[in-house]
Amino acid sequence: MAKATMGGKGRPKLDDDGPQTAARRLALRIDALRRSSLAPVARARDERLRAQSPVYRAVVGDPARLRSYKGSATAANGLTWWVPRREGTGDKFADRIAQGVLPWREMERTRALGAGGVMLDIGANIGTTSIPRVGLGDYQAAYCAEPEPGNYAALVENIEKNGLLGFVLPDRLAIADADGEASFLVSPFMGQHELTVAGAGKGEVVTVPTRTLDSWLAHLGVDPHDVTFVKTDCQGWDGHVLRGAADLLRHRHILWQIEYWPSGIERSSMSVRELHAIIAGAFTHGIFAKTVEPIATLVESIEAFAVSPGWGTKYTELILFNLA
Repeated sequence: MAKATMGGKGRPKLDDDGPQTAARRLALRIDALRRSSLAPVARARDERLRAQSPVYRAVVGDPARLRSYKGSATAANGLTWWVPRREGTGDKFADRIAQGVLPWREMERTRALGAGGVMLDIGANIGTTSIPRVGLGDYQAAYCAEPEPGNYAALVENIEKNGLLGFVLPDRLAIADADGEASFLVSPFMGQHELTVAGAGKGEVVTVPTRTLDSWLAHLGVDPHDVTFVKTDCQGWDGHVLRGAADLLRHRHILWQIEYWPSGIERSSMSVRELHAIIAGAFTHGIFAKTVEPIATLVESIEAFAVSPGWGTKYTELILFNLA
């Protein structure tokens, strides 16, 4: 986490120290949220999710939910986090969380473009984005989709142990471009699990339920007008999320943040040009490399990024939105 720079008379500059200040305030804000008038609303949302999601109902009520998974509890930013770990993997993402490093800078990139309403966290992992965003009051609630069983058990643990039941609402499924089931490759690393084309990839493969984003929201009873932010981190399958969200994309007030990983996109059986066409048809502007660009210019920029040297391992984030 970056160190704060100093302003006049040795005071930290807010623009440099914003993420650190937010991190230090997180536990206080969550405690106030649990005691607020919003708590009964959250309890009602939690009850609805238990009725709608059998897997959530089973896991949230099971004190032994983590028994089958290796990991450890750690304290970070005044909260308790269960971090999945597999022996001998050298999982840098897990190490960062265990050291108290959450993705504050990534979160800051979208805060100026709007908050409030409901967040959708697609590929939520163990809640390192949705829990802080709701805890700090950026969003009233976050609905989370996480298909990997170990990550999902840890996500439920982190929500419950930090008192955010009904504020952060986890469902175990993959968001894709069709309802049904799909093959899912379980990685030794907690942030690298992914959907897989049948027969592709090596390692443990399990079957996971899938829904389109439109179908999932309808099933949960979430009004698209309430949704203000969608974050996707799906190891290259983000384009399939967009392809299954035609209805939601018609709601032009929503801010989207997607992972853009060209080689992962191609491996997902979608070409980067197909994804670019979806983006060009749904948004007027976006942010790439910290620059706000009209969508046609942004597509040109990411097409160049997709064929640049080292593209196979390069990824970045796109922030997509409409100005009219």
